[in-house]
Amino acid sequence: MINTSSTLSLIAGIILILFSAFLNLSDILSALFIFAGGFIFLSRGSDFFVESAARISRTLGVSDFVIGLTIIAVGTSLPELLTGIASSLTENPGIIEGTVIGSNIVNITLILGLTSIFSLILIKKDIFYRDCYILIGISFIFYWFTFDGAITNIEGLILILFFIFYVGFLFRFKPHMSVFYNFEEYLDFVYRFDTLVDIATYRRILKKGLDFNTHKRLVKAGMDIGWKLGTIPIILAVKGLDKHTYVSLVDFYKERLKKGLLGDSIIFFVSCFLIYLGAKYFVEGAVRIADILNVDQAIVGLTVVSIGTSLPELVISIKSVRKGFSNMVLGNVIGSNIANITIVMGTSALLVPIRIMDVNRLYVIPFMIFITFLLLAFIRSGWHIRKIEGIVFLIFYLGFLAGMIGIAR
Repeated sequence: MINTSSTLSLIAGIILILFSAFLNLSDILSALFIFAGGFIFLSRGSDFFVESAARISRTLGVSDFVIGLTIIAVGTSLPELLTGIASSLTENPGIIEGTVIGSNIVNITLILGLTSIFSLILIKKDIFYRDCYILIGISFIFYWFTFDGAITNIEGLILILFFIFYVGFLFRFKPHMSVFYNFEEYLDFVYRFDTLVDIATYRRILKKGLDFNTHKRLVKAGMDIGWKLGTIPIILAVKGLDKHTYVSLVDFYKERLKKGLLGDSIIFFVSCFLIYLGAKYFVEGAVRIADILNVDQAIVGLTVVSIGTSLPELVISIKSVRKGFSNMVLGNVIGSNIANITIVMGTSALLVPIRIMDVNRLYVIPFMIFITFLLLAFIRSGWHIRKIEGIVFLIFYLGFLAGMIGIAR
């Protein structure tokens, strides 16, 4: 659903792009306007994409687990993915090189660091033993690929295959994860989805004599099996509800969902267009900034672009801990880092081989791996990330930025 704040942010993005095109601005100001406008389109378009895709999937009967595992996981890495594709197609591979590596560093140091200041981040052991070790393995494989100074097309394909393997591997944990991850509540709180039933619908339910708990069981049962009408599990789940009332109510719910399908489909395609424009202007602005400051594109990618593309993860993480979903914060960060290395870098390299700067191979990637090991050490110390550990992450990030500024000079 496009709310007032979303509309205002899109208008701001349009104004920034128009200002850079029609006003006689200085080169650096014009580049910053293009960069900021592209970022707004990219971030808001990604939000709309995730929301509309999740709604469409729910309407078509896709389970909460699959929605959370695919759409939400890929959705948080969508800015990096589209930035990478745009960089490859415009022959600016240095941007994506810096963006992927820098984003992974930002996710751990800046995002977990800031989030842990708001709340203690609790860690589930199963998530740690599964995802964290996979991230370490993927990081070392990626580092090995960079030894010859480039990520080739074949290596890009291998990284994509690793992502497919990772998603398939996660499906083995579906029974456990579907209990641990309450994606219905997560989508509602984090992405601010409207409730499935509005006031008018709720009044109709009350008129049929259903109490709130019965209504809640009906909705949950309907969601769990994808609104398959007439199946025994739903009938058994909603005890005390006669079949005629059950059938009429589920039909009513299905009709309301179908009416929203057209609007969600329109939002979905509009969001794809916004993402395209956002990625185009975002990369264009970053390239201009690099040229004006006379620094390598990878340096800009490691700093400015990586922070920009990681902002969705930061917002989601802070919202998660404030709404009581601190268990999901680490999963978001680790999943995003795995997606960045595999699907983002892999797709970009598959389009155009990516040259790896010596500074990234000798300094930045080893720092990324070191930070990942530090995260593992903090987790094992007590199965949580405390405020003091978050401050340590922030100090390391500031040190990393200072080092990059020194290199740029």
